[in-house]
Amino acid sequence: MEHLRSLAPALPGFEGWSEQDGTRALVFIGSVALALVSTLAILYLPFIFSLALPVALIATMIVLRYPVFSLIGIFFGRITIDLMWFVPAGLGLNFMEAFTGGITVLLILMCMQRIQGVLDHPFFPFVTLWVALLLVGAAQQPEARVVAELLARFGSPMMIMLLFSIHFRTHESRRKLFIWVGLGGILPIVLGLFYWATGQAANMQLSGYDRLAGGYSNIADHGQSMATFAMIGLMWIWHHKASWKSAAILGYTCLAVLLLLLTYARTPLIGFAAFVFVFLALHRNRSLLLVAGAVLVLILATNSTAQDRFSDFTDFFTVDAGYQVDRLGSGRLGIWRRSFEAFFSQPFLQILLGNGLNSQYLLSDGQDSHNDYISLMLQVGPIGLALWAGFQIDATRRAYQELAYAYAPWTRTLLIMILGLSACVVVSNTFSNVYVSRVTPSWYWFGMMGVVFAIQAERRAREPEGAVAA
Repeated sequence: MEHLRSLAPALPGFEGWSEQDGTRALVFIGSVALALVSTLAILYLPFIFSLALPVALIATMIVLRYPVFSLIGIFFGRITIDLMWFVPAGLGLNFMEAFTGGITVLLILMCMQRIQGVLDHPFFPFVTLWVALLLVGAAQQPEARVVAELLARFGSPMMIMLLFSIHFRTHESRRKLFIWVGLGGILPIVLGLFYWATGQAANMQLSGYDRLAGGYSNIADHGQSMATFAMIGLMWIWHHKASWKSAAILGYTCLAVLLLLLTYARTPLIGFAAFVFVFLALHRNRSLLLVAGAVLVLILATNSTAQDRFSDFTDFFTVDAGYQVDRLGSGRLGIWRRSFEAFFSQPFLQILLGNGLNSQYLLSDGQDSHNDYISLMLQVGPIGLALWAGFQIDATRRAYQELAYAYAPWTRTLLIMILGLSACVVVSNTFSNVYVSRVTPSWYWFGMMGVVFAIQAERRAREPEGAVAA
């Protein structure tokens, strides 16, 4: 990476500056900028912008001074912001898009602050190539506002991975992260129970079922969020001994699973099942694995609702060829086939680089592809798809390797949770648009990749001892 650092040589008089020196300089510059921008905002801008700009500058200085606290706050805030999807933010953006854009700017500044750690990251060359592909894809999008939103959506997860790799290299910081992310799930769970009790599902019929969306804008977001909170809950249950805390966590987890079931959404249900299988298998708990498998088989064998929701898996081998097969999976197989046919009938350059960001609907009759891998291929081509898949494969490989060194129970359980999440990501991305197209799941998954690198860095720093702290 030395040749990369040489692209940004130190200015005369600034050689050997530490991170603390850089932070002090940024705070000083930010203070001057705050005074200047606040004055100009009060004189020339409407009140809402006059208020927003100084707040943004103050937030910037806090983020640069307290990065771990800020990254945890960003995750906790995003969980809450997802419930505010109906709030407009102005300039054609909703509140979630505005939050994503603002946080992306802060993430860029945080990466600049820790530029050496970013340059040293094993994924940095590939992240650079990913950003280049995004810029090529964005150049084909005519609307500037849409370009900014798409670059923030697809670029911010990579920065989160890099920053988590740098800032969560201690056991204490990782525990705080999962405590606060878990606590962040309380409000969505409470709102889900409220909407269930007040009859929301009766007014949201789809595919013949009363389905719950809770406080989210759609059923898929609600289902995936509940699956995520249930995974975190299961991780904490596994680590805690019997106590009132473990009972509270068990209740939390059971409620999240209940609300997941009430969505009748197949993708998060299958993804959560894949997570549970990997989680129990890697913990080598054969008895619980057999019980879970037996319960699943019993439900599928005796419950007519479960049989109906997952009948496509058996129909695939029994229905006639042609259009009937295309209709399976709510029409997914047909959309996938038509997308592939249209994509590979294009000129070579478009096949290589994709059709540009937000173009996934152009080659699928205006329909959602319901497959994040196909969606990536349509937008950034097979190179972009290979990069994204490579990030996941390598991070999963590293997580599995670290199990051999993770003697501390909580660290081992955390790594197994991430490996289970990786299985969930594969399933979810295959059958729907989740961990690429949706910001919150994408942030969470790339954050977990960063946690893997942080654990690995901590272990290597401790060598020759090798063990990660308890």
